[in-house]
Amino acid sequence: MESNSSSRARRILTFLLFSTLLCIILITNDAKIVLEGKLRGTSIQISVVEEEDIIAEQAGSYKDAITTAQNKYHFHGDSEQVVDVDKSNEYDNDSKQEDTETNVHRLSCMYSSPRIIVSHACSGSSATVKFAEKIFNAHGLKEKKILLYKANLIKEDIVETLKDLEAALTITYRKNTLDKAICVIRDCFQKAPDASFGHQVYSNGTKADLCFSRRNSKVLIKAMITNKDRLVKYLKSTGKKHQVSLDKYSFFINSIDDTVAYEDLFAFEYTDSEETFEKSVDNWMTFLRPFRLNLDRDIVLNTLERYRNSRNATVHSEVVYNMDVLHTALDGTPYEVFVRG
Repeated sequence: MESNSSSRARRILTFLLFSTLLCIILITNDAKIVLEGKLRGTSIQISVVEEEDIIAEQAGSYKDAITTAQNKYHFHGDSEQVVDVDKSNEYDNDSKQEDTETNVHRLSCMYSSPRIIVSHACSGSSATVKFAEKIFNAHGLKEKKILLYKANLIKEDIVETLKDLEAALTITYRKNTLDKAICVIRDCFQKAPDASFGHQVYSNGTKADLCFSRRNSKVLIKAMITNKDRLVKYLKSTGKKHQVSLDKYSFFINSIDDTVAYEDLFAFEYTDSEETFEKSVDNWMTFLRPFRLNLDRDIVLNTLERYRNSRNATVHSEVVYNMDVLHTALDGTPYEVFVRG
């Protein structure tokens, strides 16, 4: 029988193989390659957008893993490259750019210390990773790479490996569970038919089958609520998932206060309120604190400034086909406050 030490060594070697593979992805302004690492089982599933292909799971060597990944996703590079961050598009005036240049940070990525954003599906994880990229870029990326994974499921054996590797982990979640539920319907993320509470439709009510690809479609896809009781049950249960994450990953988090909701990270995009903007900056500082990168608040503020009051909140009548059913389901429940329009 394999000893505990041998098993741990094998897990670490497997993880380091894929960590080294992912470290050739450079987070730069010119190369916006968002590589999602979904950690399942005993290997890392690498996915671009929502593809689920395992890259080089059985790779016999580091070279095999690199070659397979290059052929699959058409990215190239090597871990010794030196890259200067391009700041030309990050700031709107000379003073902000000059201020950033005098406060350049070199953010190191140690291959043995991955950084992971944990976020359940439909919780704004893509936007969160994108803005984390922007913040890292604004601090400067010169000698090393940021090894950044996005994960929505980390099984117990991988959790143990992450402990061995001294991984840095932070958690975000969605407070408005109705937004999450509508997204789950529109992206076809409901796996169990007996728990389904809706399906995606076109604007005229005809059932659609675009699923996740609807995000890249110009056709408006709405959510049709088909089971009110299951919807309410989902809203109740999904709120508890965040607490489960806190319990499961408590080893990596210094304080529950380090976890920040998606809505609090991005509140600044929907208003010109100075107070809201300052709170969002503070929330980003708190959210990224577990990554141990010594971020500069002024640089974070300048990075977010250009996106301030840049979006309008979507009203639910624009994305839900049968609003009458939604109101009937939620009226008188704690979740009716989540409805917008």
